[in-house]
Amino acid sequence: MIYSNHKMIESFSLAGSCPFDVDLFTRRDLSVESYRKFCESVVYAFLSRQNDKNFDFKIPSFLIHSHNTIKHHLYNRASKSQGESFEDIFSSDFYNHLLITANFVNGLCSLSQLNRKPRIIDVKRLNKKNNELFNFMSNVCYDYILVALSIESTKEGAIHLQHSCITLDTLQPPNNNQVINSFDFISRLVQRKLYYKVRQLTKGYDRDGILIARFFLNICLQSQDRHSLSGLNGNFVALGKSIIIWYKNNFSSIWENNPKLATKLIPDEFEYDSDTKVIYKMLIDDKDQVVGSNSLEVY
Repeated sequence: MIYSNHKMIESFSLAGSCPFDVDLFTRRDLSVESYRKFCESVVYAFLSRQNDKNFDFKIPSFLIHSHNTIKHHLYNRASKSQGESFEDIFSSDFYNHLLITANFVNGLCSLSQLNRKPRIIDVKRLNKKNNELFNFMSNVCYDYILVALSIESTKEGAIHLQHSCITLDTLQPPNNNQVINSFDFISRLVQRKLYYKVRQLTKGYDRDGILIARFFLNICLQSQDRHSLSGLNGNFVALGKSIIIWYKNNFSSIWENNPKLATKLIPDEFEYDSDTKVIYKMLIDDKDQVVGSNSLEVY
């Protein structure tokens, strides 16, 4: 079931009350490639009609439905992944469709591949008229990140996926000044959601907050001597630094008041010395000799 970019909007726009609402039964047999092209077309249609005062920027229901379905499916599988291989989890069409749904955001960048001139995105107008679109995009990215951080596999492929999510391939600014502003806006929304979850940890256990804090602490400490947090996309360096500051200001008190939670906030292979108040990881060479450490002193 293949649709050209020129025909897809017309083919699907009749399915529901929203101009780009889609009957899920119609989408059922779409190939991954066709679905990707459709997402790109939806994005283009949003942008091309942003100056239409009567246009309603509602999120297509098929995106909301597929986003929720795929998120829960993958989230459940990732949380039970100890006995399941990385390849089993991520060879499925569900994973491919998650990538594509997340790339609804990246569709702004993909416009340059449609051989059409992208419209300048009026972020202020979109935000003022209906911020539902950008909020949905940021929610997709947030859930995409959390699914990746839920993977317990230590295989290289799984680790690479986690890093690519946060570095953050989904939010890499395109090489087009016309759409960079919208990417920055979405990036700020995602960072706000991530940091809010980390801040909530001062009130007690929060699974998402733990995953986020551990990942950023780990990648920031191990990147501290290499290219200024090279493990993070430029958009996320500020968030990484904010989480480091959060650890400095809050970790020792969490250790005293809620040691079980504090233990969960320490990344794998790291330890905490409560006497010196240092979170550290010893670096060992091939001869089992200590050659240095990655560490963070907390207050």
